[in-house]
Amino acid sequence: MSYTTPIPFDFAATNFAGAPALTGYSLSICPFTFTFNNSAFAFLSDTRILWSFGDGATSTALTAQHSYSMPGNYNATLYMYSSANAVYSSNIQTLSVFNYVADNIVLSATSTQLTASTIANPLIITRFNTWQNQPTEPVVQLRVDESASSFVDATSFLQDADVHLKTVSKFLQPVTLPTGAVDYNCVDSITTTNASIYVKLSGVNIIKCLETDAGSIFAGSSGTATIYYVDDLPGHPIVSVKFDTSKFVDLQTAQLSSKLYPQYSVLQMAADTMYYTVSSNVAQQLTFSSNGIDHIGSAFTINSNNYVDTKIPFVVRAGSINNDAVKNGFKLSQVDAISSIVNNTVFVAVMSGSQAVAQCIIRSDFGNLQFYPRGGFFRGYVTVPFEATNLYLSACGNMTTTQGIAATIQGSSNAFNVYSNAGVYVANKFNEDFDYLSTIKGYRFQESLQNTDAFFDVVLGPILGDASANNNALGKRIYEKTANFVANNVSIDECNIDALDSMYQMAGESLQHFESLRFAAPSDLRAQMDLCSIKHSKLWGTRNTFKQNFESLGYVNNEYFGRNLGNKLDFATARLSAFGTGDAAFIVAYERFSGKYLLCNANVPVYRNSDGDLEPSTYIPGDQKYNLGVAASYLEQWGWPLVLPQDRTNINVEDYYIFYSYKTTPQDAQLEGIIDWSNNNNTLSETQSSFAQWTSNGGIMDNMLQYKIAAGLQLFDDASIDALPGYTTLGFFYLDDDASALLLNYRTSTSAMPLSALNADLALI
Repeated sequence: MSYTTPIPFDFAATNFAGAPALTGYSLSICPFTFTFNNSAFAFLSDTRILWSFGDGATSTALTAQHSYSMPGNYNATLYMYSSANAVYSSNIQTLSVFNYVADNIVLSATSTQLTASTIANPLIITRFNTWQNQPTEPVVQLRVDESASSFVDATSFLQDADVHLKTVSKFLQPVTLPTGAVDYNCVDSITTTNASIYVKLSGVNIIKCLETDAGSIFAGSSGTATIYYVDDLPGHPIVSVKFDTSKFVDLQTAQLSSKLYPQYSVLQMAADTMYYTVSSNVAQQLTFSSNGIDHIGSAFTINSNNYVDTKIPFVVRAGSINNDAVKNGFKLSQVDAISSIVNNTVFVAVMSGSQAVAQCIIRSDFGNLQFYPRGGFFRGYVTVPFEATNLYLSACGNMTTTQGIAATIQGSSNAFNVYSNAGVYVANKFNEDFDYLSTIKGYRFQESLQNTDAFFDVVLGPILGDASANNNALGKRIYEKTANFVANNVSIDECNIDALDSMYQMAGESLQHFESLRFAAPSDLRAQMDLCSIKHSKLWGTRNTFKQNFESLGYVNNEYFGRNLGNKLDFATARLSAFGTGDAAFIVAYERFSGKYLLCNANVPVYRNSDGDLEPSTYIPGDQKYNLGVAASYLEQWGWPLVLPQDRTNINVEDYYIFYSYKTTPQDAQLEGIIDWSNNNNTLSETQSSFAQWTSNGGIMDNMLQYKIAAGLQLFDDASIDALPGYTTLGFFYLDDDASALLLNYRTSTSAMPLSALNADLALI
């Protein structure tokens, strides 16, 4: 409309509350109202008008309303016609429109003062997004600058096996485990919570409300997240956050990025920054773990199940009084005597009780960290050439921090055991006692094979196995899989892991947790895993406790038949105990006419006095025993289930019954269960039936699985270890009693000992 004639007049703009305003919100409930009084311009028509609101929208109403959907500055103009059909334009008025909920990120913390390597003072991230700009996932990116240590992102943290021993800065997200304990994941971005914000008009005010309230509209969203910033070195890092723009899907981006409106951006980028001060940590003790993780989340203690001449890895590192790692010091090197301790060195010994254990070899094992200068740790492993229980590692050393602070520190590990390389617990299922070699030998008919066992014992024997072979021998495995096919594949209580997986899929159950724990295992380990996956009570099974097995069926000394039937009693002379226990508490009566055996309680019989009344048990003879034959007249009062004639004059009880002593031994045959307790190859005992003993950390199940893993990885053979780079062998160490006592004192000491005091103690030894 370049042909229009401008007239110096202004129109009126009011907000949703009716107040004059040139600012407002980008909400549909907050329109502007535009009016013009043309009384001073009578030549202008009040019916032919055009409002241009600056965002491409127009109106021909005399009084117009318009709401803006996007934030920005908009030039509104009124065009009017005269009676001569000329076009006139008003003054341009600029309207500023804002989002009610603006895109923003805010950082807050209880304190910006941190101690190196310490998890403290959580960082709270609060984010806001306007209604036009909703992320598919509210992700905030994390960054740190000017840290004295290298920043490690989530990917590097997972891929670098030694990252926990290096000096780094990182963000940690707290995670609650199923046990209720709190662990931490390394992250470089974090997803906040997501709560929608709804508003409505209340009179002349905009108030927050519920989505279900009348007149409510969606105004935006907000969310929070909690993380920790951890830095291993003192300094003044700068933490910053910003939106992950790749997570936003904006339906109006194409429109707003057009040539017509290039000045408007959908996402109003926001960021925030926080300045930290990280102070030095103080080394006050040495801590042991299997891999160096002993201060964040779950501690990896030294494995309680170890084997003779097999590497037992450990990391001993400097820690604070709160067990936080102290990494602002130099890496520790090993010395072979307490007297050799100088700056940044450590002496490690194997202890049993208060005594140092000789003939144990301790080697350094820095590997890829061989030339890494920092960290305040020593990594190595120990081998023990004999079986032992309740050993532990003890160490004392000295570390100088990068700030020049020296400290003499000491500490000890958890207890661990060393078992034979032959393994501790072996459990065989039913049908794993098959002697495949003997079976094959029974098939030979060729004359060339009848008189020689070399082919069978030397060739087939190691392949197929005999009765004493490992339960994963080929012959035993084939036979067991065939004989136990139904139990291994159909029974939900006994089946293998793969079969259980198949049942879950068939039932449509969620396998997310199950799948996360699955991995392809070698057959020997898989067989052990299948066994350990079965319920403990099902593995052990039950025994037959029946104690009334009296029928011998003609067998003599048979293991089962007639087990509870003792020697025949002479009716005239046998004496029974009135207060017997165990075998003496009962006798067995054989009923001649029915062939039945009856169990009779022999305890405390009663007598009739001369008046025919029952006498109390105190009338039993002084030796508390009575004759079976003499007591025959009182059988009906004793509760014995015997059948005798009403008239007992001159009857012979032995014509009706034969009496035997009683044996309380139960039949004890295994009724059910997975483990065959009659298999002589078992080293796991049936009496080791405590559920806690079976499932505890370092318990029987752990021991069995760890042995299979160690054997499969050939960890029992470390002959070539000294040839690898990064390993240093100090050889055998021997300590006298005084040195042992000194190490024990360090183990129980609650405060660090100065190096001068340590040397003074050593001078006395």
